[in-house]
Amino acid sequence: MGVDLERCWSVLCPVDVTDAVRWLESSPQSWPVVAANKPQRIFGIPSQLATAVQQVCGLFNQPVVVHSPMLSRIVPGTMHAMHRDNQRSDWLSRIHIPLINNDGCWLSFEEEGSRRVHFEVGNAYTFNTLKRHSFGNEGESVRIHFLFDVLRKDD
Repeated sequence: MGVDLERCWSVLCPVDVTDAVRWLESSPQSWPVVAANKPQRIFGIPSQLATAVQQVCGLFNQPVVVHSPMLSRIVPGTMHAMHRDNQRSDWLSRIHIPLINNDGCWLSFEEEGSRRVHFEVGNAYTFNTLKRHSFGNEGESVRIHFLFDVLRKDD
């Protein structure tokens, strides 16, 4: 199975995040202070998500490496304007693995008419940040996703 890198987003596969969610709920993290409408980030791969990262990377039809893994927390009331991200020349995709979510969290893509999409806990998603997108949390609780970029591995 290959990963469609041209789409704005797609579900890649189900992933077991039970241990990661339990860890987040039992061991509150110290989140950095950031500017309004920006995600709070803690970099690195929690051991509870190592298997999910390997599972997702195995879906690419080429050798890949993980780049910039992070927990990303968005507090209620956060809305980020439509934008596109700059990426390295070896960049393939950003992966989102929702861990803690609420029904008020959304992502949208200009190419899809700014239709709002909700990423569900228990799935891994590919996310094309080269396409114009926005995101927000209009719920009453935080949203925490685990994110990482997938890069082509040069031999």
